[in-house]
Amino acid sequence: MRSIMRNFRVGGRPDKWKPSQRAILTGGTTLVKSGQLKRSINPSATRESVIIGTNIEYARKHHYGIGVIARPFMVIQEEDDVEILEIYSNHIGLLK
Repeated sequence: MRSIMRNFRVGGRPDKWKPSQRAILTGGTTLVKSGQLKRSINPSATRESVIIGTNIEYARKHHYGIGVIARPFMVIQEEDDVEILEIYSNHIGLLK
């Protein structure tokens, strides 16, 4: 979740997203018009797995660039690996 929220906060990683026309015209942020998409990202965890997703229909369009410029936001970055491994290690330690 932290990695994905960072993608929104910094406007895309590893490369900045090209600003949307709406963001340019309104002085807003690309992919954050009302904040609905960002707020919809939800984690779900079991003892064996973690799933992070959204139920917003237009999310796929923006992530993969279907009819618009692709702005992949549901991506974990290599720079976040250390933090993710630390969280995972702490979790495994709790299960012992």
